[in-house]
Amino acid sequence: MTMFDETGNRHVSQLLSSSELCKFRRLTHASPTRAGNRTLLMKHWCSGLALRVILRLPELRGLHAIQCTLFAKSAARNWLVAPHQDLSVPLPTKTLRDQGRLTSDGLHIARADATLLASCVAVRVHLDDCGANDGALRTVPGSHRRGILTQDEISESVRAMKTDLQIADAGDAWLMSPLLIHASSKASGSSRRRVLHFLFAPLFP
Repeated sequence: MTMFDETGNRHVSQLLSSSELCKFRRLTHASPTRAGNRTLLMKHWCSGLALRVILRLPELRGLHAIQCTLFAKSAARNWLVAPHQDLSVPLPTKTLRDQGRLTSDGLHIARADATLLASCVAVRVHLDDCGANDGALRTVPGSHRRGILTQDEISESVRAMKTDLQIADAGDAWLMSPLLIHASSKASGSSRRRVLHFLFAPLFP
């Protein structure tokens, strides 16, 4: 069992080169109007980055990008997220889309089952430094192995188990299972925190 299989997350130092970091900072300079923009994968530069990320991370072998969200947290645009699992995925075909929920971004999403979610990997690519004061994610290592949990089970896990903080330097990345319990507090510092949150999944049937 690899460390990622055991804990549900893994830190990757310097996934992006300095030139790549400058490029993607420039492309994401304008902040989204809401907490996040979930439609970036439709942009050529973002789909190209997704392919590079797949080539650089062995955990993504056999997967492809199905979504990318820009989260831009700052003193001016700040929020917290309660402990949860990521259970929804974008739907790939018109037939499936008719069954899903339409989001404010124009995406159709639906709750996935535990089997599909266990085969997915999220990759959070940090475009800025993310320290303890920047609203970093806090995770419960190993919680992804318990499948889909109720809110009471999530709350009990947070109380009973140790948590880890996803600290990162600009250009670093964190891999994470969507089933991993995670949360984030509001940023208490003055720094900007931009994260490209990719979701990679196996091909849908």
